[in-house]
Amino acid sequence: MEINLEREFREAETELGVAPLPGRLMGKRARRLREASEEAGYKVKPMPKFIDFSKCRGCGLCVPGCRYGAKWTSQKYLSEALRASAKILTKTSVDRVVHSGGEVKGLQVHRGTSGSYEIEVENVVLAAGGIETPIILQRSGLENAGSHLFLDLFINTYGILSEGRMEDEIGMATVIDEMHESHGLILSPILDMFLDMLLYLSLFKKIRASEGIKPSV
Repeated sequence: MEINLEREFREAETELGVAPLPGRLMGKRARRLREASEEAGYKVKPMPKFIDFSKCRGCGLCVPGCRYGAKWTSQKYLSEALRASAKILTKTSVDRVVHSGGEVKGLQVHRGTSGSYEIEVENVVLAAGGIETPIILQRSGLENAGSHLFLDLFINTYGILSEGRMEDEIGMATVIDEMHESHGLILSPILDMFLDMLLYLSLFKKIRASEGIKPSV
């Protein structure tokens, strides 16, 4: 049975302010890859992002945390919940959903060393991510939860230039999606920062020794 969620997705995009990355925020490396892709015959589009581009500085630190408040974050919901007199429990893990007679009664949770206890509520919205949500549901008695788990796998292909320098810029600035329907994939540049490259230092040393290339970072 298929469920059409197109309307809900559009609503979510509107709420999150999803919009294509403007050209002025596209970095040099992304531009270079875009030009090479277009020369190869691909249709390159600006990647839609939930970023307030009027605040964006193009620093590329979207994943670890935007220091300028440009990137949308779910913390906005927490602020709204607090203003609506909600109580937020930190350092608290959900063990299972408590239910009986086909109705949800609450949650069983544990917090630190205080042990587990139950919270009685009328409505439960379980949003623990694609991995943890089915695990909690399984512990709650729904054995088939997660049986059709979908994973968004991706493969990184790296290239090394003998000229140019690594500069701060937004990753995944562009997208090639013309193969999405036919092959189920997209192409997008994930441009690492200098600090990211430190994780691959040993790999770079091996490449430099074997190929005689001296990468400039």
